[in-house]
Amino acid sequence: MQTVEIIILFEISIYLYLGCFYYLRPCEKLGLYFNDTDSCVYNGDELILKLRYNSTNYKFVSYLFNNIGREITEKELEDNVFCRPVYINKLVSNINLPPEIRDKTFNIRGGKVIFDPSGIKKPIKNK
Repeated sequence: MQTVEIIILFEISIYLYLGCFYYLRPCEKLGLYFNDTDSCVYNGDELILKLRYNSTNYKFVSYLFNNIGREITEKELEDNVFCRPVYINKLVSNINLPPEIRDKTFNIRGGKVIFDPSGIKKPIKNK
């Protein structure tokens, strides 16, 4: 009976180790993604934007990546993110994403924005 308990503990240890290793290993993703752990936006493995944790840009970018492909209104951003009146055009320009990425990921019309980074499949080099 004692041997079975040791084997079970050993297996649990292995699963925990592998889970931590998988979580902490470097991301090798394609396309545009937001890493909440280090407050950065990456294009593939290239860092394209570093944000200060809990800044207004951080909150906005985090909200966008949590609502990909969905129409987001200025009112929704006022209520859920900023607690003050906002203008989507100004918010998007303040993020400081490279223009070629910004143009491909944002669709802005009449106080509404749709954020869709799926068009960025491979790294776009900054110039």
